[in-house]
Amino acid sequence: MKETFRGAWGKIGDYDLSKVTDLIVTGRTPEQAKPDEWLWDWIGSDANKPLTIMDFGCGMGRNSFGLANHFTNWSVIGYDSEGMIGKTNEYCQLHYRGMIPRNLKFETDWERLRTQKFDKIICMLVLQHIFEEDLSKYAKDFKTMTKYLLVSGRRFNDDKAHKSTWTIMEENGLTPAKFFAGHLEIPYMPEGDPHEHNMAYYYFEH
Repeated sequence: MKETFRGAWGKIGDYDLSKVTDLIVTGRTPEQAKPDEWLWDWIGSDANKPLTIMDFGCGMGRNSFGLANHFTNWSVIGYDSEGMIGKTNEYCQLHYRGMIPRNLKFETDWERLRTQKFDKIICMLVLQHIFEEDLSKYAKDFKTMTKYLLVSGRRFNDDKAHKSTWTIMEENGLTPAKFFAGHLEIPYMPEGDPHEHNMAYYYFEH
């Protein structure tokens, strides 16, 4: 699925780190683009267990680096396009003096990853940018790869159909067990304010 990240996202390799940062976390400079430490509590309280985590759509590695450095006994895999993964070294130089943790790896080959098992998969602000055809394929793969999926993003999907991202997930058999607006748990609603950002927990039984 090499064409997954389309439009500006497919041209990431042509942009400098400032432009890439603005696309990922609007309005921040590369120096300001630090890991979302609030995310650690949302992922769970398994810090003492040797878990394997995938940061799907990891971008330049903000949260991948944060997770790997904070949870040193976890194995963290950051997945994204080749252009985006190509920015991780520059980001690492800026924030970590070029020191990539031993428990962190980056991957661009989904066909290889999709055959692996992960304790948890997180998708932060990325599914909304993946067009419906490819998102449907990823959704089906997620269910076979993990029992626990955490997704953060807005309802409005970038595909020309402008369907709700949550609706696309639901149509592929993924209905969240818990659904949040901000830090407030709310009833699951696939449709609504297209610009509202939500957090959704999915649990799968294998």
